[in-house]
Amino acid sequence: MQPFTLQSVFYRPVVLALTMLFSHVVLGQTYPTRPIRMVVPSSPGAGVTDIMARLIGQHLSANIGQQIVIDNRPGASGILGSEVVSRAVPDGYTLLIANVSLVVNPYLYPKMPYDPLKDFMPITMVNSAPLLLVVHPSIAAKSVMELIAYAKAHPGQLNYGSGGLGSTPYLAA
Repeated sequence: MQPFTLQSVFYRPVVLALTMLFSHVVLGQTYPTRPIRMVVPSSPGAGVTDIMARLIGQHLSANIGQQIVIDNRPGASGILGSEVVSRAVPDGYTLLIANVSLVVNPYLYPKMPYDPLKDFMPITMVNSAPLLLVVHPSIAAKSVMELIAYAKAHPGQLNYGSGGLGSTPYLAA
């Protein structure tokens, strides 16, 4: 049995799926003939989405023989970067690596510049990331029920952190 490594779990399936996606196009014409832009709707180094985009870009570039340019477009819970892709010419040269905020934002914001179901075509799932609920060791809570009891007994004394409005940690909190 092959050991589970970051490469075996994430890179190989993604590179295989994207190579298969592009291979049928390559057979019919010369594609890609120029660099491909992968828009990341978050800041450089700001989490899993950016890290995965850079790893996928590196491996996809090696497989298709064309440069993948990572274009970070942070802001508005990913809306700004997603909007750039929704308005791009649908020629396969602009890709979006998105997270859950792409489909959650329409429920959080009254007016959206795109429809996530009509304006985007999914290619593949890149990764799955678990969420963890952690507390400082000084908090006397060893379970979620104990944490809830502690929070009720100490109103206004706890803080939490998340990746921003619409992010998975925000929704979980």
